[in-house]
Parts: sequence; structure tokens; C-alpha cells
Amino acid sequence: MKRLILFIIAGILAGIGVSLVYDFYLSPDRLYFLKAAELSDAWAEKLRAESDEPCYVLAGGSEVRMCIDPGIIHKEHGVRLITAGGMAGFGLTCNVTHAFKYLKPGDTLIVSCRHFVFPENDITTGGLKFCWATMGTDMFRHGLIPFNLTHLSHIFRPNSDELSMYLTKRILKPDELFKYNSKTVQHPSGWCENFHIEKNLLMQYAVYTTNISRSFIIQHRAAQFFDKLNQICHKKNIRLLVFQNIEYSHSTTDRDIVTSALALTREGISVIKLDSLSNERDIQYMADRPNHLNSKGAQKYSNELGVALKNNRVWTEKELLQTLYKLGFDAQGNMRYSHKMWRYLYMENEWR
Repeated sequence: MKRLILFIIAGILAGIGVSLVYDFYLSPDRLYFLKAAELSDAWAEKLRAESDEPCYVLAGGSEVRMCIDPGIIHKEHGVRLITAGGMAGFGLTCNVTHAFKYLKPGDTLIVSCRHFVFPENDITTGGLKFCWATMGTDMFRHGLIPFNLTHLSHIFRPNSDELSMYLTKRILKPDELFKYNSKTVQHPSGWCENFHIEKNLLMQYAVYTTNISRSFIIQHRAAQFFDKLNQICHKKNIRLLVFQNIEYSHSTTDRDIVTSALALTREGISVIKLDSLSNERDIQYMADRPNHLNSKGAQKYSNELGVALKNNRVWTEKELLQTLYKLGFDAQGNMRYSHKMWRYLYMENEWR
């Protein structure tokens, strides 16, 4: 009986060990973004070696990693940008925490965030594992991720479901362990050039807003996050900016971008001003997701972001209200026309 119990315990421990080995050394998606992070490490070292001037550090998910090329921004506009993008599944808290790895006093942290709708807890297991792999215990030093037993247990929690999926793909589809391995090119600047085109899927998930009422107040959880982040940045002498990432979306979402920027601006958070309003309606610039650009799109919006950073373009409340007025709304967010007239005037820009 004792042997049986010991055998069962040994089997459980062996299973946990195999799962942990997978998590840290075999997980295709995590390894992909760890490789991208290594490229960003080298790019950051290169920029720091060239000059002591402050840098911009861009935090977010794959909408950062696959859409903005720091190489273009540096070459064309002389702006020193480091990409610290992970994947959306890591959660914004963990992705921003990872960005602190590159930040120094005097630098600017740019947070990629578009909709400002946060879950109650966006600190994910995958994000914790990613931060642990790239930062170690430093991940707890910056104040966004509390040091506690819960988070430690998530870091070392085995994921048998992912392991089972990995083993299945290894046997049945060895060339498709992680689709972006074969459909992107990782550049020295940290940019991952995306050649994965899925127009049908892109159209399926494209952003289309039909609800014409919109609150000017960001979600409480989002307000808490940015207030805390703003305090942390102030203590570290780091400037904080928000970048509303690019999406393939209908013209009706222009209003959402403006009202979100207005809400943040009124909270004292500066939002980068892009003439495009972060909305792309031409499919020739898109890859496989509404927030993934192809190389042509990455070049276009890297240049737009570079110009904005070089000229310190951030929204003012007055500019946002003027833009809102041009979109057909007054300062309270009410339509200036009848619903029928508004649709006629402002919904003529169809997909291309």
C-alpha cells in the first residue's frame, strides 16, 4: 500500500515537473515573445550605448509588437523608442510591468490602450510567467504586481491543458505549433513583421460601433489603474503617455476614440494625438486581426507615431471637443442632428 501511495505521489510530481518544463522551455507562444523581448533587450542596449538621451518605451500586447517598428521611428524621425510589447493574453498590468525593465528616470512610458475596459483582475498566469522569465523578482519591485503567495503560485502553476495541446500539435501538425513562428519575421528593433493575412477573419472581427451613446467617464477599474500608474511614474521621474493603438474599424468608432481620449485627458493623463484617430479603414494595411498591421501598415503608422512623438503632439481638451463637434456631437456627447441625418452624414465611409 505504501508503495502504491509513493508511486502515485511520484507520478503526480513527475507530471507537475513535465508541465513546468513545458511552461518555461517549450511553450511556443511564450518562447516567441521571449525571443522578441531578447531583441528588444539588444535594441535598448544599442540605444543606450549611442547616447544618454531619454528614451520612449512602448508597452502593450501584440498590437505593439507587430504594428510599430522602432527602427523606422529612429531612422526617419530620430526618436529613440523601445518596444516592450508582449501579447494581449498576458494582461495590461503584466505587459506594463515588463516595460519597467527598460525605463530609466527621464524616460517616457507609452501605454498602448484603446478601449479602457478592464477586467477586475487582469494579472494573468501567462503574464506572471512572462514577467518572471524576463525580470525575475524585479517584477514585484515596481508596484503594479503585489508580491504574495497567490502570484507566486501562479508563476509555478503547471498548465496541463496547454501541454496536451502542444503534444497533440507536435504529433499532428509539427509545423503549426505557433502560427506566428512561420508567418512573421522578428527584426533587430523588436518589431515582428506580420505576413499572416486572413481577410475573412479580419472582416469577421472588425470593429463596428453602432451604439451612438457614449460615456465620457472611463471605467472605474481603468481609472484606478492609470491613477496608480501615474503615481508610480511620478515617483520614478518617468513621463506617462497613452497610445490608442491602431484598429481596422468603421468610421463610427472615431467618436469612441475621441471620447475615450477626452475622459483620460480630464483625468490628467496625456494621450498621443494621431490625425488618423487610430482607425484604419483600408484593408491593404491589415494582417490577420483588426489590431495587427502588415508591413505596409506598420510603416505607415510607425511614421505617424514618430512624427507625433518628435513634435510632442498630445490632445488637449479643447481639440478633442472640437473634433467631437466635427463628428456630429456636442460637448455633452449628444448628436447635433437627427439620428437619420447623422447616419447619412457620418456613416458613408464604408470598408475598403
